[in-house]
Amino acid sequence: MLARRSLSFLLVAAMALPGYGNPVAIGVVQGSTDSQVRGVNLVSGTALYSGDVVEVGSGGSTQISFGGSSELVLLQNSRAQVTQTTPKSPVQIEMENGFAKFRSSSSDPIVAMLGDGTIRAANGDAVGAIKITGTDSALISAEQGSLVVTTADNAASTTVPEGMVLNVALTSDSAAGTSADSENSKRKKKLVAGLLIVAAAAGIAAALALNEPTNEPSLSPFRP
Repeated sequence: MLARRSLSFLLVAAMALPGYGNPVAIGVVQGSTDSQVRGVNLVSGTALYSGDVVEVGSGGSTQISFGGSSELVLLQNSRAQVTQTTPKSPVQIEMENGFAKFRSSSSDPIVAMLGDGTIRAANGDAVGAIKITGTDSALISAEQGSLVVTTADNAASTTVPEGMVLNVALTSDSAAGTSADSENSKRKKKLVAGLLIVAAAAGIAAALALNEPTNEPSLSPFRP
């Protein structure tokens, strides 16, 4: 009798949560070296699911497709979480460390998140890059198209035109500073937009060259 009751409970739970046992992939790895998700090495064809955290080692890189022409490249010593709340919502890339380049399309948009700020294409299609340069600083560049950087603290927005780099600061939220949960503390950091510091492609290269990895995948979608 107890076994039957247990089986009945499991069936009810399965009916109540029909998608739990069959999650839908939000991205596919196109190429990867020295990278992991949940302790498993990433290889071409690996599916990524909402909530996955991609960790790239000191000699690695990972290229991920999110459908259409939307893609993400993470370079060495990077860590980022990929999420999608609904099948029709934009894929969110939450940067925690390292260097990322992303292509966002109007049909399959990507929203990058840095601290409490968001970075999105201004007019549907764009290629951007994020380099976290320290515990409290980062660079955001618009390589193709323009980006809009919005800070959650005051809902202010800064447009980064194509060919420009925005210098930003990350300051700890007072509420997060006393939190015992280090992950939550990271996510509560406030993004403070600074000045547009550089113009032209050569300037972008110079601004991002500081400790920039040189092992970008040869089939990167960001090269013409």
